[in-house]
Amino acid sequence: MPQPKLFVDLEKMYSDCYDRIKNFPKLDKYLLGKEILNFLNDTHKFALISIFNKSYLPLASSNFDLAKKSLRIALNKKLISQGWYAEHLELISSIGKEIGGWIKKSKTPQF
Repeated sequence: MPQPKLFVDLEKMYSDCYDRIKNFPKLDKYLLGKEILNFLNDTHKFALISIFNKSYLPLASSNFDLAKKSLRIALNKKLISQGWYAEHLELISSIGKEIGGWIKKSKTPQF
């Protein structure tokens, strides 16, 4: 079972992205910004479902990968600053490691 830290980290990431996306230009806010938030929300949703059904773990992982891709696009388009991204890199990495560790642990046979 995952550590509650994953869910706390996902909430923090969503909250921080939400606060930053509010400052995106209108078109970017409703396209790329909404996409980032949706991917993070889906990651959280599938992680919660995975507590009871491990087959949803790959969906949590792939949605988080899509969120990271969208954040890199926002960085390249200068919608988020290098500083903001650098500040959140540790959190992004931590979430990825937590999901990856959970997937690895779920594939290990339990005796």
